[in-house]
Amino acid sequence: EGQVCADGACHELPVANFTFVGNGCTAACSILFTNSSTDAISYSWNFGDGNSSTQASPTHEYLAGGTYTVILTATNAHGTSTKSEQVLIQSSTQQQLPNASFTINNNGCTASCNVQFTNTSTDATSYSWNFGDGGSSTGTNTNHTYSQGGSYTVTLTATNQYGSDDYQQTVTIDNAPTSLRITNVAILGMPLTDNGSNWDLDGAGDIYFDLLTEGQAIVLSSNGAAQTDVTSLPISWNVTNPYLVSNLNQQYYVNLYDYDSTSGDDYIAQTYLFDFTSSSYPATITKTGPNGVSIRFSVTWQ
Repeated sequence: EGQVCADGACHELPVANFTFVGNGCTAACSILFTNSSTDAISYSWNFGDGNSSTQASPTHEYLAGGTYTVILTATNAHGTSTKSEQVLIQSSTQQQLPNASFTINNNGCTASCNVQFTNTSTDATSYSWNFGDGGSSTGTNTNHTYSQGGSYTVTLTATNQYGSDDYQQTVTIDNAPTSLRITNVAILGMPLTDNGSNWDLDGAGDIYFDLLTEGQAIVLSSNGAAQTDVTSLPISWNVTNPYLVSNLNQQYYVNLYDYDSTSGDDYIAQTYLFDFTSSSYPATITKTGPNGVSIRFSVTWQ
């Protein structure tokens, strides 16, 4: 037994044997196999998970939980021998699978606008973003520009060698406003003189403005509610019935006047032509003109 004899000579047959360390570990984990075979010159390992080795004493990593039958085949010139053992690998979903997650900055902005996404996933090696409007990315952290208002479902797929995980959030983009209402007008600066006319620092006269279209039509005026006893700037007027600008491309300008009983209306200066188009939709808009004219509009976008 253990020998093969022929032509008057006997030879030892190999005897396969091994031990291992790490049984019962939690995937992903490695098992160390120690070869204790005798009379062998080559080895073939089958680890039971589709992988193999020809090393004498290999180390093998198991990526998923399960019970694996490990077979060692020991060989010499006269025959072979096999030895099998079962290896138990514990499963752990938390360790094997990634956990996808992200936060959003600038959600609720007004189109067209850029939204930033910060990846807070764990145990992932690659990422795939779907922004819900046909756009995508494979970056870790990313940003995306939404050109139109609406609600978009953003999906992040986080992947590693064990599998993938999806996480979704909704991005809400407001439609760009098509009009605004002027709620307050303030004079921040204006020249002391214009063609020889002076506005009344001594408070003897009234200061007012006219907002006009390019075709000279007055659309909003503080005449009749002029500021009296003006000694310093700024001065401002609340618009009782906020003026509607329904065409943001309409051209406007502002004339400034100083009225007093002795010389009537003194024209002071005017702003440059302007419109109310904007991509940032601020709460206040300041327009300027020559000689230090500066007018601030407080607005609400619609």
